[in-house]
Amino acid sequence: NGATLGMFRSEIEKSLDQYETDIHLLNMELEQHKKTMDAVERDFGGGPSDGSNVEGGLGRCVILSQTQRCDLCRQIIYSRGFYAFLCGHAMHKDCLEEALAMTKPQQDGPDTPEDPAADCFICGQNLMDSLFMPFIDPNYDRNEMRDWEVSAGR
Repeated sequence: NGATLGMFRSEIEKSLDQYETDIHLLNMELEQHKKTMDAVERDFGGGPSDGSNVEGGLGRCVILSQTQRCDLCRQIIYSRGFYAFLCGHAMHKDCLEEALAMTKPQQDGPDTPEDPAADCFICGQNLMDSLFMPFIDPNYDRNEMRDWEVSAGR
């Protein structure tokens, strides 16, 4: 019986050594993931991943479906870089920048955001600003203005 155990001893030792190496590698990988998670949480205003800080960016996220489309061009959102807002709207980066550039001349106030991701273009401050803009620029097309005039009929 002792001779049989001796035959397997070296194989058992090799297996145990391999398990120890695997566990060590998994622990190193776990530490790396924790460091990455801490960095992401710091970038989004959260705290360390030990759960000691649940304020800031933690708990705020947007879940997009695989078929989510850009709310401006209607193409699949994952086809290129994009912004996703907490309201649920999502826009390609270039679509948003183009839309903001088109409204830029009309928005010269101090409330105009510098960062395109600061506010949703569709339902944020841009919507509020657009409420006070005429549908037709009176300096652009006077004929169009006349076509839309409403006169009191007698």
